[in-house]
Amino acid sequence: VRVADGPGGPRILVDGKPVPPRMFFGYESPGRIVAGAEWSEQSFEFVPPADVPGNGTLHFRFGQLPGDVWLSNVRVNDLEGRDLLPPGSFASEKAFAEVWNVYPPDERNTVGKVEVENVELGQTEPGKPNAFLPALHASLRNPSSGAWPDFHLHSRLLLKLRSGESYRVSFRVKASP
Repeated sequence: VRVADGPGGPRILVDGKPVPPRMFFGYESPGRIVAGAEWSEQSFEFVPPADVPGNGTLHFRFGQLPGDVWLSNVRVNDLEGRDLLPPGSFASEKAFAEVWNVYPPDERNTVGKVEVENVELGQTEPGKPNAFLPALHASLRNPSSGAWPDFHLHSRLLLKLRSGESYRVSFRVKASP
């Protein structure tokens, strides 16, 4: 990667080819969430340090361990309860495709596969049949090359957030191992 003079001013070259200039600003909110073998409700609140004018995304990163992760009922709300992402985005393949991207999207993804499935919750009330929950199932395996890509999900829909306002992310999760 290098910067070279070009028509109209300097430009970025990658392997000798010009690429569009861009900048990424990201920050981790509360850190890591550990998922166990049983479903758990998880949530965190955050306050953006700067306005996000319609280009914010939510990412789920899974670490570099083989196993399975199930996610359900992902919500992003302002503190007045308005949804910033449509609820139910992990409830069907169509809803998932409208709201989420898998990265890397191509042959660089050597570790992860995702699919929407109905997961048994077990009996939630005595005398009632077992309950099921639509969930996104991410299956992770060791890469054959030994090098893990940055496998993750990120929202396709772009979020607009205001500096100094509080937002809440909530979801259900379980994992194995």
